[in-house]
Amino acid sequence: MDDLLRPLRVVSALDDALDLERMDLEQYVKTRDDGLVVTLTGKRPVWYTIRALNLYDVEFVTSLPEGRRGRAAFEGAISLVEGCDALSPEGSGWRPRHEVENALGEKQCAPTRDDMQKLFLHLGLDRLNEIGFVALERAALGNGVRGAPLYTVPPLFLPALDRSAALRRAARTRASAATETTAPQP
Repeated sequence: MDDLLRPLRVVSALDDALDLERMDLEQYVKTRDDGLVVTLTGKRPVWYTIRALNLYDVEFVTSLPEGRRGRAAFEGAISLVEGCDALSPEGSGWRPRHEVENALGEKQCAPTRDDMQKLFLHLGLDRLNEIGFVALERAALGNGVRGAPLYTVPPLFLPALDRSAALRRAARTRASAATETTAPQP
């Protein structure tokens, strides 16, 4: 369960490695429960570890024009990207290395402009925005007292959610049609 305070490990709902037939994508997007992630055989998704944003991060991000908020929240929250060979060919994962002081006077690592350009080129803006909005929504949900949060399903995911639901329905239909009925033997 996400307590909204510890780092959270998530995949993008747009990741090509997700098995949309076996995975309940809508439930995953709502809960970001990593136990719900099901991948295609031989594929691995890109995992993002994000830290909890603080009040000052949220104030800064929400002061930006709406079109820049997701990326800005991503920049403030990202602490690790795993599974993208283009970013870390040795397999150890990519981490921001540029040390900055946050609004609370604490040291933290953040991506540079060059880092963000590389992330954009290899992951795409939709994924950066998605992960950023998860971080921003976590901060808006509070301090974890409320229990398991439910995240908003962005309209961007509706086609993928519809496809996932249709594939799962078709798989259930095939499974029930394949169940053999046998007549009792005399």
